[in-house]
Amino acid sequence: MPYPSLPLECSLEILSHVSSPATFNALAQASRQFRNLVTPMLYCNISLFTESAVRQYCKSIEKDSKLALLVKSFSIASSATPQNVSSDHHGFLLGIHHVLKCMSSLTDLSICLVEKPPYQQRHWIFEGTTFQLRRLELRMGYDSSLIDFLTHQPSIESLTLLGAIPDHLTSMRLHLPPNALPNLTHFHGHYTQVLAVVPHRPVRSVHITQVDDTGEFEDSDVFVCLKGAVETMAQSIGPLESITFDDEDTDYGLLEVLLLNLPYLKAITLFVSPHGYSWLRYATPQWFNLIRDRVPGQLAKLQSLNITRDRYGLPWFQPQVKALGFSPNLVPRTTFHAALYTPASPLSFGYYNPSPGRAVIEDRCRHGTPVEMD
Repeated sequence: MPYPSLPLECSLEILSHVSSPATFNALAQASRQFRNLVTPMLYCNISLFTESAVRQYCKSIEKDSKLALLVKSFSIASSATPQNVSSDHHGFLLGIHHVLKCMSSLTDLSICLVEKPPYQQRHWIFEGTTFQLRRLELRMGYDSSLIDFLTHQPSIESLTLLGAIPDHLTSMRLHLPPNALPNLTHFHGHYTQVLAVVPHRPVRSVHITQVDDTGEFEDSDVFVCLKGAVETMAQSIGPLESITFDDEDTDYGLLEVLLLNLPYLKAITLFVSPHGYSWLRYATPQWFNLIRDRVPGQLAKLQSLNITRDRYGLPWFQPQVKALGFSPNLVPRTTFHAALYTPASPLSFGYYNPSPGRAVIEDRCRHGTPVEMD
């Protein structure tokens, strides 16, 4: 004799006290009613941090491709080159390709593939996809074939391109269609990519990564490269309000270039080496007063950051990193040093509530909740 189902109100009240994916999974097996409520929540936001987790998830989608239709956010942080040379490398990428083709509702995609060698031209994994993204993060080797994919993603608002820089990047700058990425507001990538992506687009926030990937640049070369990037960013139709430089050779003179070319900036974040004249200059009250006098009330925040990485090499730090589900190599290795200018009204941030109320649960039934697979 079948047991009667709980009233929907009771089920929603129970779910409002659940925060772990394991408990959600257990509830999904308890009854059909819970399964119907929990399944969209489990599959809406998927984060996979190991190759085995990626393979396991791909197999589950092969068995029931309808589950892929529930996915709104998909994140992979894994190695695309299996440690076991006999492993099916091509099959691993094919699995990702098949899953992406099934995710027609996807709006947020993040892929980090550490490849050896780095220039693997893996963007065929996007062929045949039908999703329209709002956020795309690629940490992998890429080539000019990425341009075709980007031209068919007009909804992208946030774009991150990090990874190996191909020798023919100039062709990417020349052939990126002017009508591509019309809604882009945030870009994170190498300074040469800024030259291709930022001009004539409504970009409001830029994060530039290390200029010298080889260690062969002189400080003056870095300054010239970043100065050119700043002058190019001035062509954004944003206007640009926030900029971050993640390069240990950043020169203090760059700030003067920023203030001259980007008059609408509200926040500047600099990753400055603690070993050199730039660090000493930034850390003094005189430099802060100079910036305040040059643009009174204009900059909302100015920070100098310590890029020293030794703290992350200590054994006591590794368990914390692993507890977050990330490889230590993928964790940002920057520590805050000093806030030189704090805005009168701080920026607002959202925090995740581990015990959401009923209204939140009802909303999650429609939009989903994150689930991490290790």
